Amino acid sequence: MAPSDPDVPSATSPEKRSEAIARFHSGVAHDLNNRLTTLLGNLMLLEMEGDRADAECLADMRHAAEEATRLVGLIQTFTRRDAYPPHPVNVGETLERFHDLARRLFGDACALDFALPETPVFAEADEGALEHMVLSLLADYPGDTPPAWIHLAISAADDRIDLDFEAASAPWTLSAVAPSVHDLVGAYGGGICEHAPGLRLTLPQTTPEVMDPAPLPEPAHGIALLLAEGNPVLRAHLAKRLTAFGYQVTAAADVRACLDCLDGAAFAAAVVDTRLPGGGASRLNAANRLPNPVVWMSPTREPDPSLASEALLLPKPFAASSLHRLLCETMEIYD
Repeated sequence: MAPSDPDVPSATSPEKRSEAIARFHSGVAHDLNNRLTTLLGNLMLLEMEGDRADAECLADMRHAAEEATRLVGLIQTFTRRDAYPPHPVNVGETLERFHDLARRLFGDACALDFALPETPVFAEADEGALEHMVLSLLADYPGDTPPAWIHLAISAADDRIDLDFEAASAPWTLSAVAPSVHDLVGAYGGGICEHAPGLRLTLPQTTPEVMDPAPLPEPAHGIALLLAEGNPVLRAHLAKRLTAFGYQVTAAADVRACLDCLDGAAFAAAVVDTRLPGGGASRLNAANRLPNPVVWMSPTREPDPSLASEALLLPKPFAASSLHRLLCETMEIYD
């Protein structure tokens, strides 16, 4: 075999490789979220039966599934670009859950320590965004080798929350922080500055909003609903639950079946997977035959380029009751 010519560019550039990896991550998250939505929905149904001898086991299983859902979100931490709408985030609680995962950046070569506040403090941001900021700053550590230790201290002062990063060697500088992190922090009204002997990330402090859960709307009373989902287990689960909520459900497994259903019946609304086999959201939008409203089931909360900015996105996993509530609010069928 002839040696490769150094002047000939590689068939796979770093940019294309990164794009392919990002698509892979997104696809894995989509498939996992399909399964977790089904698992969580059925576990909640079993827990609602009450007086079960295995109630404690079911609660443990649901907790594990919820944690798995959070891990799926972390798969795409580095690929996110947009800030999610801000809300009060318990900084200590979020980073306490996140600590063990953050340690994986350096392994046992580095002692990673988070000093959490003694009393809860709430930042005006988003849980995923906070994890993204911290993980990115840790990954942007400028040293060639992991430091002996990294310390992150969280404190509240006046109307702000400070996250102070300090390392055993090679302190952070602003030039080492990725522009995407600056953009994300700025989107939440915060900032990053050099703070001897390390780096300080600041976010606005807020107070938690305590709200009673809204009551579940009344049944849908036979409203015709098109459900288009490629995963057979999730499709069957959602069809069963939506039927129990009073919808007349017609299910489709791919784009072709979805379009065939639209030829033969009139629907008041549709619930469609953005990545429905056979072309997904882009092909269905091009056909311009879906009813209004459409709730798009999405693998993440990231905007879908094939959808309009005002499109209704329901990130997976979700409870069927959340879908029912969103449909009722969107169709405004109840007073």
